[in-house]
Amino acid sequence: MSEYYCPNCGADLENQPGFAPDAGGWTCSECGQFLTNPEDVNSDAQFDGVGWFCDGCGAFLNKQDGFNDLYGKWTCIECGYENQISENDIYESEDDYQSIKSDSFTYDDDEEYNHHQKEMARRIAEAGVSVNEERLRREEEQRKMHRQRIWRTLTGKKQNVGISSNRCCKMRCDEVIDYLRKQEFYNFNTRAVEDLVSSTSVKEGMVKSISFNGTDMFDEETKFPYNAQIDIVYHTLKRIKPPITSKSAKRRDIDDVMWEFTSAGFENVEKLAIPDLKKGWIVKEDSVEAITINGRTDFKKSDKICVNANVVISYHVFKSK
Repeated sequence: MSEYYCPNCGADLENQPGFAPDAGGWTCSECGQFLTNPEDVNSDAQFDGVGWFCDGCGAFLNKQDGFNDLYGKWTCIECGYENQISENDIYESEDDYQSIKSDSFTYDDDEEYNHHQKEMARRIAEAGVSVNEERLRREEEQRKMHRQRIWRTLTGKKQNVGISSNRCCKMRCDEVIDYLRKQEFYNFNTRAVEDLVSSTSVKEGMVKSISFNGTDMFDEETKFPYNAQIDIVYHTLKRIKPPITSKSAKRRDIDDVMWEFTSAGFENVEKLAIPDLKKGWIVKEDSVEAITINGRTDFKKSDKICVNANVVISYHVFKSK
């Protein structure tokens, strides 16, 4: 059996026309099972092993530079369509996806979809090619790129980085990837480090470290193989867990609850007085009524929330106040 086979039915994938290991995803022509390469799934992925496709053009999103399902939304690099990324958007099969979508479309969704398709057709028409010609052109470009990658790997060819490691650490992650793609490097692995607070939030998305096959010090003239693994670590805002829930904080003293949230690391904690007490026998003065984080009260202690989230703690006071 070859190196590439279907774990569902055992079919030899290399015998299936059009199969390319670097494509990221493949539907077995024998059993219809969709397969993904585990190496193409970000190690920080929220939904382990899920392959994401663009609802606009069908492109495999997991292979697009910088993609991570933690974002909640992703704009396809191929066609510009904004895709929703959540647990509600995961389907067991293509048939499930089509049946559910056909049942759930409203008139507005259809209108938006038709507008998107017309816009895509207009852009292609402006380029002077038919939809089929554009599809064939892209497929030929992908085949050509695949052949080039195989040839460069076999011959051990190398390419100048064109940029130093020091310079990379002063740029955004997406900017570095765009630059290196122009140098024809393609094997990227990105990882976010949650180490920023509000005072350093300007560094969000900035590269913290970068390495080619484990080498993290290089200059413009340094050469690496085209298929070198490029590991990029970048900064993001720190996320922390809330010390208590809104329900468990109810009737507790406002100052105690404020202290717990600020001690946990939350930076934007506010008090909101509710002047509704007359005697304070049942509900005591300064007792907490509810907590909202970015407008929500249904947060859990296991949730990871950005340190600069807006935390509002409402509490009871006498009407005279």
